[in-house]
Amino acid sequence: TIGLNCMKIWIGLLFLERLAAVLIDPATESVYKVLTRKDGKTLSLVMSDEFNTENRKFDDGMDPNFDAVHKPDYTNEAIQFYNSSTEYVTTRDGSLVISTKAIKTSWVEWDFESLRPKSGIKNYTSGMVQTWNKFCFTGGVIQLSIALPGRHDSGGLWPAAWLMGNLARATYEKSTMCMWPWSYDQCDGSINELEAKQQISACNSDPGYGMHPHQGRGAPEIDIFEVMPGHSMPFTGPVEAFMSSSLQISPGIAKANPRRPKNGLKLNSSQIWYDDVKLGNGAEFNYGFWGQECGPERDPSVNKIHKYMEDAISANRYLNETHFDDHHLYTLDWQPGPQGYLYWYLDDELILGIDGLSIQKRTGA
Repeated sequence: TIGLNCMKIWIGLLFLERLAAVLIDPATESVYKVLTRKDGKTLSLVMSDEFNTENRKFDDGMDPNFDAVHKPDYTNEAIQFYNSSTEYVTTRDGSLVISTKAIKTSWVEWDFESLRPKSGIKNYTSGMVQTWNKFCFTGGVIQLSIALPGRHDSGGLWPAAWLMGNLARATYEKSTMCMWPWSYDQCDGSINELEAKQQISACNSDPGYGMHPHQGRGAPEIDIFEVMPGHSMPFTGPVEAFMSSSLQISPGIAKANPRRPKNGLKLNSSQIWYDDVKLGNGAEFNYGFWGQECGPERDPSVNKIHKYMEDAISANRYLNETHFDDHHLYTLDWQPGPQGYLYWYLDDELILGIDGLSIQKRTGA
């Protein structure tokens, strides 16, 4: 099980008292109502949840801020079914508790290719909690107190806490196509066939749904953490438990660029990456994954115009037994805009930092 015993969000704007009363847990101590950033700026608490109420339900529509999804997961070759019942997602002893069990789940769904029902089965059952279309976080500081699941030296689980733009929804793959993880608002011809790659681009004069014309939109991803417990690898031996903190964003450095880093290989002087990336003590670049090619699995166009690259600006940090036995603080400090930044912390120690200007300079994102 994974345990989240508090979640807090601060931003630089004072919300109306009526709205704050809805989103701030009355059990949150007053000392947390204001936060001073490391740059000295003061932020106000706008959302918190201490999870003190026992046995909360998170089925669709049961909670004002969170939904537990109830569906199979097809992303990243996942082998679990997400179950929204209290057996897998509930509150207990002051924590939001998400459980994973080696229990098979079967279901029947509609196959849009064959236009007939088809059955499916997953060998594991777990839980996922989302705030999609309920609470959007668009800059500020988010802090989570989490005890990781399982043992620090037993692989198999992949717990994560992450953010994604609200125009896409995690595990709903059709919603992410050509939407994830775009963050691009230009139409200057520098990307060939942009409108075939970015679903809502700055070249679009009529995106519909009340959206502004000629304004690029997307759903970039910010991973507060993805954790890989310790495990053994063929030929390389044991791997210590570690976490990855990442910004995944498009457009990425072009696939055809010979200086693009190769997944699985460390950076060298002949390659290019983002300038001024800050790594904390004990952190290193996640050289196992610099990004990937995205787009439809089968691109029928002659020149594969629907394919595009995404970059993962990512750092790894080793974890130990205490991160799985006790609660620790995972913090993201996000200042949006071209002059903005992203900083990730574990127990107030820097893991990774990146400035908006560095991203804009490299790819225009």
